[in-house]
Amino acid sequence: MHEFSSHSHNKLLQRLFSFPSPIRSWERLFSFPSPIQLWERVRERVPAALQPQALTCKTIPGLTALILLLAAAGIARAAEPRPWLCRDKPVFSTSGASRMDLASHDSRRWQVFLMQFDPSGGHDGFTITDSYSLGPGSRQSSANVSAGRFFAVALYNSGGRWICPGPAHDERAPGTIADLCYSSDGGTCDVTLTVRSAK
Repeated sequence: MHEFSSHSHNKLLQRLFSFPSPIRSWERLFSFPSPIQLWERVRERVPAALQPQALTCKTIPGLTALILLLAAAGIARAAEPRPWLCRDKPVFSTSGASRMDLASHDSRRWQVFLMQFDPSGGHDGFTITDSYSLGPGSRQSSANVSAGRFFAVALYNSGGRWICPGPAHDERAPGTIADLCYSSDGGTCDVTLTVRSAK
C-alpha cells in the first residue's frame, strides 16, 4: 500500500469536489468557431486522414466505394447525349403552330432535340424543350411545334456513346419552314426533320 502525502491528499479532494465555473461552461456551450477557425480545422484534419498511416483496413473500403461511385457517375454522364455541345446547331423559326415530321433511314439509334437559347439558364444558354428518339423500333415521329425559334440538333449512338453528326443540310422546298438532313458520315440522309405550318 502506498501512502499519500497531505499535499497529494488535498489535490485529490480538490479534483473530486471542484466544479467548473458556470460562466465558463455557459461560454463553451454557446461559443461557435469562426469561419477561419473552421477552415483551419478542415485543413489540418482532411490531409491527415489521407496520409498512408491513416488508411486502415476500415477506411480503405470506404474510399474504394467512393472512387467507384464517382467513376460510375462519370460513365453515366458520358453516356448521356449533350446536344448543346455540338458545333452544328441548325435553327428554324415558326410564327405560329407548326407540324414537325421526323424519319430515320438508319439502323442506329438517334435522338433529335429541340432547344431554345436563354442566356440566363440551361446548358451554355441552351434549354432543351423537346426530345425525340428514333431507332429500329421507331423510325418515324411527329409532333406539334409552337411559335418560336428552335435549334434542332440530332445525335446518333455508337458503342454506347452519343456522337454529333456532320453539318446538317437544309433542303427546304416551297411550303416548308425547314427540311433538315442529318448524316453521320456526310453522305445520304440518315435522319430527316421537316417542319410545315399547321394552317
